[in-house]
Amino acid sequence: MELQHLEVRLPLTVAEDFDPGEAIPVFHDWVRRQVAEEMLIDVADYRHVPGGPGIVLVGHEADYALERPARGESAGLHYRRKTALPGSNSGRLAQALGAALRAAQRIAAEPALQGRLAARLDGLRVTVNDRLLAPNTAETATALLPEIEAWFAQALGHEEFSLVWDDEPRRRFAVTLRSTQAIKAESLLERLAAAPGAAS
Repeated sequence: MELQHLEVRLPLTVAEDFDPGEAIPVFHDWVRRQVAEEMLIDVADYRHVPGGPGIVLVGHEADYALERPARGESAGLHYRRKTALPGSNSGRLAQALGAALRAAQRIAAEPALQGRLAARLDGLRVTVNDRLLAPNTAETATALLPEIEAWFAQALGHEEFSLVWDDEPRRRFAVTLRSTQAIKAESLLERLAAAPGAAS
């Protein structure tokens, strides 16, 4: 089963005094400097929309979003791939997770935000944003979970983790990572870059 249009959501630890609106000029600067591997186009503010995507950095191939906390969840940094990628499932997983991690590093390093946003890797979620390719069924889970688990074991360098499948049929196919070991973004990025077939 081919994976396309992947999304990665990284939970964020956010300082109490942080106003999400502070990210708007930062994202506009990212557009001006074209800091990502995708073509960045514009910034959209959806904070007024209940349950909306928050502040979105709109790109041609992919979008990034700074999400407000939702019910039962923390704030999040969301990467959404919109165009198809050639290659393997492992390469597409590496591309999406790598793009999300690099964005998290850029946010953490932004002087204007003063380190008040920090991504956590335990609890990261991978979603297949294509119901035709991957309907959220037991058959899809049987086909994909072993492959995704094997990929994470290689990417993390250990097997002290679990993947939680959200089996609600009205939702898209998604898994959430739970790890008993600390995961360092830098080490994970190095492993992703060295992985065979890694896409960019």
